[in-house]
Amino acid sequence: MTKVIKILLLPFSMLYLGITKIRNFLYDRDLLPSEGLKVPVISVGNITAGGTGKTPFTIALANHLKEKGYKPVIITRGYKKMSKGQVIVSRGEGPLVSPEIGGDEPYLMARKTTAHVIADPNRYQAGLTAQQYDCNVIIADDAFQHRSLNRDVDIVLWDAAHNPKQAQPLPSGYLRESIKSVRRADFLIFSRTAEISQHHSHYFKKLAPEITQFPTPLVIKKLYTAADHKNVDFDTVRNRKVLAFCGLGNPDQFYKTIEKLQPEKIHFKAFADHYKYGQKDLEKLTKKAKQLNCDYLLTTEKDFTNFPAKYNPAPKILILEVTMQIDSALLKQILACFK
Repeated sequence: MTKVIKILLLPFSMLYLGITKIRNFLYDRDLLPSEGLKVPVISVGNITAGGTGKTPFTIALANHLKEKGYKPVIITRGYKKMSKGQVIVSRGEGPLVSPEIGGDEPYLMARKTTAHVIADPNRYQAGLTAQQYDCNVIIADDAFQHRSLNRDVDIVLWDAAHNPKQAQPLPSGYLRESIKSVRRADFLIFSRTAEISQHHSHYFKKLAPEITQFPTPLVIKKLYTAADHKNVDFDTVRNRKVLAFCGLGNPDQFYKTIEKLQPEKIHFKAFADHYKYGQKDLEKLTKKAKQLNCDYLLTTEKDFTNFPAKYNPAPKILILEVTMQIDSALLKQILACFK
């Protein structure tokens, strides 16, 4: 977005910011109702539009809780799912519906955890259903702004690559609400980094001194083929030319992740977030890769779920699987909040 466009959008940003401040004021004064559930609720969210790693963090958190003997249920909006109302995406044994019906991110959560997954724009209604599954903790994905549901723990993710001093409200910037809203959170997670920069740490400590800060690095778990799901060594793409493509809220982070594999050259194509690929899209990408003399095409697991149900998989499309490394100290502190 150019500087001129940002200036033109600034009045709309001020209007948007004013509306969100009024809404938060009403919730802070209990003038808008919030409803509670019988089991603890952990909210995982952010204050920015675009990808901060909520989905891999939610998946990692659910898996850690299962290892600790908890029975988590993930409730999520199911953004851009084709179905209306509530959808049971998983009962703990893998996806029950397609990505189109349940949403690409809920589908991915269902595939990568043994937690129940419920997609519903109304998180409270999803929580009521979750309680029927004998759960003892609920993870509310992307729920920081969903204040009609009470929560016991509020986790906010911040992209470590973003400078908070330069953050502006939508639509001229990427803030969903005032950056001061981070004060509502219990934990501030700097995603995709193993170390918090002093600049970021000092800024948020001054803004919200009570919040505990943690880094959470994004780690490449494996690389596998789209055609037959066979694992391949990371060295497969080292010193090779690749065409990477994705439909993510923050495509730059995918680019930086691919750089860790040390390819010789990265050609990059970004689509809209949650982009639904057609067979022609894949054919065009494969043709483009050939024109650029690329050895492989790379994309994300989320994008892979948005491939057409029936397609002719190109043998050189590789899928990158990543995971979030949640610090054991962070997990311990999260659990201490509702024990």
